[in-house]
Amino acid sequence: MVPAKLNVGETTGLGLRFFGSKVKRMNTEAVVKPSQSTVQAETRGMSFPARYARFGTFHLDLEREEVFRNGSRVRVPGKVYQVLVTLLERPGDIVSREALRTRLWPADTHVNFEANVNTTVNKLRQVLGDSNDQSIYVQTIPRRGYSFIAKVEAFRVVESG
Repeated sequence: MVPAKLNVGETTGLGLRFFGSKVKRMNTEAVVKPSQSTVQAETRGMSFPARYARFGTFHLDLEREEVFRNGSRVRVPGKVYQVLVTLLERPGDIVSREALRTRLWPADTHVNFEANVNTTVNKLRQVLGDSNDQSIYVQTIPRRGYSFIAKVEAFRVVESG
């Protein structure tokens, strides 16, 4: 369960640390104000502890489902974005291939799940500039799944400089 309110320095149940209520945004949008005092981005049945997430040179607006690298918007296909959010919700944990399959495709979908999960994760690696050989974001855990290995920061509000 995600706490109703995050305090500076508090670690959430998802292993993320909240670093403050206001953060400078890199050349993207104007001031963004929270809709409520407790902002919780809902992402297809799962929840993230804040509206914004940052890792490496990337940041996400989970409410608008947008990804930015160095302040520039990056186009991320829907299923690739869902895999990214699924991994970010559980940084450092192993997310099974079955959990990804369940998140990406309804039970009555008939596709080659193994190939499609592999393809989707490889597309995510391309978007992030990551590789399976020298992972800095997504690590493959053989025969088990994937793990997001970079530090993830969660934020409620982002202001432009």
